[in-house]
Amino acid sequence: MKSERAPLPEVIARLARDAKPVTPLPSPLTRWGMWTLMAVVGAGIVTVLFGVRHDLALHLRDARFLLAATFTGVLALAAAAEAFLLSVPGISPGRVARALPLIALIAWAVLLWARMMAIGNPIAEIVATPRHPACVLLILMISVIPGVSLFAMLRQAAPLDARWTGVCAALGALACGALGTQFVCNIDAPGHQLLWHLVPVIVLTTVGLALGAGTFRRLR
Repeated sequence: MKSERAPLPEVIARLARDAKPVTPLPSPLTRWGMWTLMAVVGAGIVTVLFGVRHDLALHLRDARFLLAATFTGVLALAAAAEAFLLSVPGISPGRVARALPLIALIAWAVLLWARMMAIGNPIAEIVATPRHPACVLLILMISVIPGVSLFAMLRQAAPLDARWTGVCAALGALACGALGTQFVCNIDAPGHQLLWHLVPVIVLTTVGLALGAGTFRRLR
């Protein structure tokens, strides 16, 4: 025997009565600007607490140092911007927005590879690079505040592509950590920066797949 359905007006009245008020979120651009401010302040404080390198003033006049910092900063901002765009259903990032994080990542890698080629054999430089896991820990510690704030802000929206949103968010936060680490780490060898700054960002970004799936899918 089929159960009788409630009349449509009664269903509508019940849904309206049980519905919770919805607070409209600011635009993705506004939220991206708010996050950028929080990330700069949070990552900057942690970087200063770890202690900036003693020769920072000298390196601020070094074009190679400034280029690496620029590419890393653009990577962080572009990845976070794409995550905010992806968190709004119906908004699709344009081709430039989707390509910019990849372009910044490739530019960072090319810069380090070119520096190794200028020294000699890049492969030999990589093989001779000593282990330095402290930089990985630095990247993780500096990226905590940008990462937690970014995932919290994205949770307030409704990301449909949970995995890719998580990847972009993790990449943005970890790039912030790598940028701060550049101002703390006093090892300038490009092989070191490739293996212990760039590669950890790429590897740890894969964690964003799981974080995005677990964090954003529960909201739906």
